[in-house]
Amino acid sequence: FFFFKQKTAYEIAQRLVGSEMCIRDRVSTQSTWDIEKIMAEEKGEQAKESLADPEEEVKGNWAKVVDLPEVPVVTGEEDEDLIFKMKVKLFRIKDGQWKERGNGDLKLLRDRKTKQIRLLMRQDKTLKIVANHFLSQKPLCELIPMTGSDKAVIWVANDFSEGKGTQEKFAVKVTTIDLLNSFKENFNKAREFNRLLKEDPSKLVMAPILVEKKEESVPVKEEKKVEAEKKPEEPKLAEPKKQFHLKLHPAYELSLIHIS
Repeated sequence: FFFFKQKTAYEIAQRLVGSEMCIRDRVSTQSTWDIEKIMAEEKGEQAKESLADPEEEVKGNWAKVVDLPEVPVVTGEEDEDLIFKMKVKLFRIKDGQWKERGNGDLKLLRDRKTKQIRLLMRQDKTLKIVANHFLSQKPLCELIPMTGSDKAVIWVANDFSEGKGTQEKFAVKVTTIDLLNSFKENFNKAREFNRLLKEDPSKLVMAPILVEKKEESVPVKEEKKVEAEKKPEEPKLAEPKKQFHLKLHPAYELSLIHIS
C-alpha cells in the first residue's frame, strides 16, 4: 500500500498568495510606468503652449474658393396675374380624417395667355405647395358649408400639389364671417370666369390685377430705458451732540465747599 500525503489548506494558500503577489507586482510596475509616460507628455504639451505667442497674428488664405452666382428663383407664377389673395388655414381629408395642411396665402392666379384661373396655396415659411388646381365646374369646386363651423367651407378638386393629379377634398377656415364671404365671392367668380372662357368668351369680365407687395425687413428700434425721476434729496438735519452731566456724590460736594 502506498500512502500519499495530502497538502493542507495552509500550504495551498501560501502558494496562491505567492503567485498573486507576482502578478500584483508586475501590474503595479507597468501602471506606474504608464502614469510617468502620460505625465511627461503633458509636461511637453504645456511647454509648447507656453512658448506660443498669444498675440501672434493668425495668417491664412481667406480668398474665395468658389464664387457662387445668384440664381433667379422660378416659382411658376411668372406668367400669371394675381387677382385674389387671402391668409387662410387649409385642411384635407386623409385616411377618413381632416388633416391640417398649414397656414398660408391662398391665391387665385390668371394665366396671361390662356386666361384660365387656378387656385394656389403655399405654406408659410416653407413655401411648400399644399393646394394647386383649376377652378372647374360641377360636381367639382362647389363650395359647401362645413357642419359645426360658420367660418369654413368645403370643396372637391383635381389637385396637382403633389405632382400627380388626384381628387382631394379640401376645407378652408378663416377668422371672420366677412372674410369667408369674400373668399366665396371671389372663388365663385373665378369659377364662373373659367366656364365662360370655354362657352362664351365674349361675356368675360376681367378681374383687376393685384400688385403683391414684397415684405421688407424693418429695422428694430432700440427701446430707450426710461430712468425713474430721482427725487431731490432732503437735507439731513445735524444730530444734536450728546451732553454728559456728571453728578457728584453729596459727600464730595460738601468736601468741595469746605475747600473753597
